[in-house]
Amino acid sequence: MGAGPATIGKNATIVGCAGGCCADMNELAKGPKQLRTGTNRWVCYALKDGPMCLDREWRKWIEAWMSKSDPKIEGTGIGYMLRGDTGSSNTDPFAMSPTANNEWVVAPPHIMVLYQDSKMLDAYPTDPKIGGPWVMWKGTPYAHVMVPVSPSKAATIRAP
Repeated sequence: MGAGPATIGKNATIVGCAGGCCADMNELAKGPKQLRTGTNRWVCYALKDGPMCLDREWRKWIEAWMSKSDPKIEGTGIGYMLRGDTGSSNTDPFAMSPTANNEWVVAPPHIMVLYQDSKMLDAYPTDPKIGGPWVMWKGTPYAHVMVPVSPSKAATIRAP
């Protein structure tokens, strides 16, 4: 629930794995389990590598990512990862570990933004080290804007 603002998390549906928290998105994709029914339209995912709370557009995106299909985004989507994450590639949506060329990024607490029109992403850089918003996975159907919300932490690139 702490992945998003308290007012969202306290009434959100919680999804994880049979034992509670999933290790990562791959484990979640194998068998998501609803841990709590919510009363608002948000779903928070219990993930050890980066819990997140997602609105409807982001849930469509996550389902497309898990099935490796193109997301059908119909409006602006908002996702929260206010605890940050333990890392993912900035260039390959399906990379599971750092390599010499996949820009493994450990993101600080952030908000994620989806746009229906991918041309909106052209206004943002792809460099996560600048301390402001950047586009993750540019040039893929899963591209989105990462917006750091920590005033003192910037994203870092971790070498393999």
